[in-house]
Amino acid sequence: MKTSVIITCIECPRGCRITVLKEADGYRVEGNQCPRGKEYALREAECPMRTLTTTVKTVFPDMPRLPVKTSKDIPLENVFCFMERINSVTLRERIPHGGEIDCELPGGARLVVTGDTRREAGEASHWENF
Repeated sequence: MKTSVIITCIECPRGCRITVLKEADGYRVEGNQCPRGKEYALREAECPMRTLTTTVKTVFPDMPRLPVKTSKDIPLENVFCFMERINSVTLRERIPHGGEIDCELPGGARLVVTGDTRREAGEASHWENF
């Protein structure tokens, strides 16, 4: 990490601009208006984590790609490693929303379906009731 970085906190609607300064004995956090902001800034400074959202290939002509996400946050520095593994997956069975795709991801993360693979989901009649 640089000697200082400015982070916009996302822990609450305030969106505080927090400065994290690296010091000899750790970090100093300034600008947070609540304890959650300080905790968030320290996590971002030490090991930023993200939920990875992407798509996987399928064999279905009506849905060539299916939206998915990781089941838990992963280290930001490992996103490309995860994407390499996810891009090698081709879904050959229809899995319902919330189901998991059998894919060996590092750190015990799983790949969760966030789309709908049902044939009728892509039809206009499916969306008329929303």
